Amino acid sequence: MSAPYKVWDTRKSLGVYRDVEPTYSYWRQLFFPYSITSTDEWIDFEKLMKVGRRLAPFVRPLAAGKPLYDDSSGSFRFKPAYVKALDPIDPTAPLVKRPGVDRSMLSQGELTPMQRRELLKMAITAQHIQAIERRWEWMCARAIIDAKVTIEGENYPKTELDFRRDPAHYIVKTPGTYWGDTGVSIFDDLQRMVDTMFNAQFGGFPTRITIGSRVWAVLRQDEEFMKHMDNNYRGPAATIERGLISAEKVVKVGEMTVGGGSGASIGIWLYQDTFEDDNGTEVPFMASTDIVLTATGERIMGHQCFGAIIDPYAEYQALEIFPRNWMETGDPAVEYMLHQSAPLMVPVNTNATLRATVVPAA
Repeated sequence: MSAPYKVWDTRKSLGVYRDVEPTYSYWRQLFFPYSITSTDEWIDFEKLMKVGRRLAPFVRPLAAGKPLYDDSSGSFRFKPAYVKALDPIDPTAPLVKRPGVDRSMLSQGELTPMQRRELLKMAITAQHIQAIERRWEWMCARAIIDAKVTIEGENYPKTELDFRRDPAHYIVKTPGTYWGDTGVSIFDDLQRMVDTMFNAQFGGFPTRITIGSRVWAVLRQDEEFMKHMDNNYRGPAATIERGLISAEKVVKVGEMTVGGGSGASIGIWLYQDTFEDDNGTEVPFMASTDIVLTATGERIMGHQCFGAIIDPYAEYQALEIFPRNWMETGDPAVEYMLHQSAPLMVPVNTNATLRATVVPAA
């Protein structure tokens, strides 16, 4: 006798997962344009050293030449993390009418318990996917902001992934040197940071500055910035939003012109996004006192890596997310929804980023 109720097979589970609208991801979408899947335990990267600016040596015409060629390289490896989202389906949940989908003043239709069960499974799937993608975004944020990701959890030993950014790329201002303090030039500060990034090994020129809310409060009142917006000069060197800005998590608030006839500019973006920790507390991804300078995602070479799913039902394939749905027999039988992922977000060229704490916390 065949079972009266069938769980979702892998094909249907993947179909529902792909239909879930992805969440907006600032750090992941901007700075991690590449993707790698691997069933190996470790994911390896190798950097070929940048061609130097050495001068060819002077020698006598009949003397032997001096060797210059250097093909040295540096390699590093990381092991993917592992995340799971698991929820049982309450056996009584299909008996409860769902607001907005069952009979109401606007709709006289009424769902059967089995229809409600299907909707509940879709809702659980959507919540699982959003939570996993939010974890990806957290990993990307930490990799760009801190150049390190600390992974820990229940039954997961604390592990730090260090992407080896030059220590000079984390600047902490002190009283008297904060932005907004007397005699401090924000433009001069930014020029030094730009030079540090550009001249670094595997560095790059910034195209974006992401700032926290406290930094924005100082920047929009800075007299030097106001002077650089003066149209009486030949082209303003900067533009800043002077009115009210939209209440969004990420909004562009200004732009700086790059001189030298390049036609390039550096966008200034106010960032205030948050995530919810295990205690239900809203935590900011980035400190409100900080700024982060970033080159393009292609220059940073951000890679979204996904390792093997440790589950024979997935055949140990490397997938972004593997969904599974099964029923455990009992009295009553309990159905489960599980989504697994083995993510690793790697910014190969971390010196193409720079973080600075430029205003006091209070």
